[in-house]
Amino acid sequence: MSSYPILNHFVKLTHLNDYPAVTLRAFSLGISRGRRVLIFLLLACLAAISACSPSQNIPEPLESSTTQPVRPTQTQPDFHKSRGGGEPRSASYWLQWNSCAPDNRSEMAAANGGRAAGWIILDDLLDDPGILLGELQVGTCEEGINLLQNKDVEGFERGGDMAYQLAAQLLAAQLNLAVGAEYCPAGDQAVAAGQLLLIGQGFNGRGGYLGPPAFGQDVETAQILVEQLGDYNSGQLCR
Repeated sequence: MSSYPILNHFVKLTHLNDYPAVTLRAFSLGISRGRRVLIFLLLACLAAISACSPSQNIPEPLESSTTQPVRPTQTQPDFHKSRGGGEPRSASYWLQWNSCAPDNRSEMAAANGGRAAGWIILDDLLDDPGILLGELQVGTCEEGINLLQNKDVEGFERGGDMAYQLAAQLLAAQLNLAVGAEYCPAGDQAVAAGQLLLIGQGFNGRGGYLGPPAFGQDVETAQILVEQLGDYNSGQLCR
């Protein structure tokens, strides 16, 4: 995997229909990676309960075999205050900017210089920095497009399964963060909690997890996280 380039220019991203032309400030993908490392260190700590301290900050285990995910809660006055960055984009945006979906815009990106010139598509980010959803390393454009549409990696509809709805919003959020979109503690916590929930489910993009007749704490938490990550991706969570 290649090292992170430092982008001292603007990433120009233009949506086909409902988004106007915008400019996302890609201040540094190196910064993005650093923040991702911190998030995954947090997840590793939460997963290895015996290694974490203080113990009162560790979620109590459920009666089932799974561990209760951390729910995003406001912990500081500026919890939703943006720390800077460009405007996040919805999952539908990334369904345009890739190399494999119908009517994709990869040729436009390439014609304008591609990643080296700041025209970044989904494929670029799957390669570097890479996207992890639960136990799944999203490896191809086709897998990414399926997941963004609430499908499994093989293309089967999974819209009734909250794990796939969560994976779609979490994927979009990670793509946004990787290109330098705005961030805030509320968004970072929702991303970390979403990843932890998918890890607890053993999510690998195949089969079912939180679809009917599943119910309980994990389903309720997934619903909350889908809403919060959806707000982040639409630019409403960090303000």
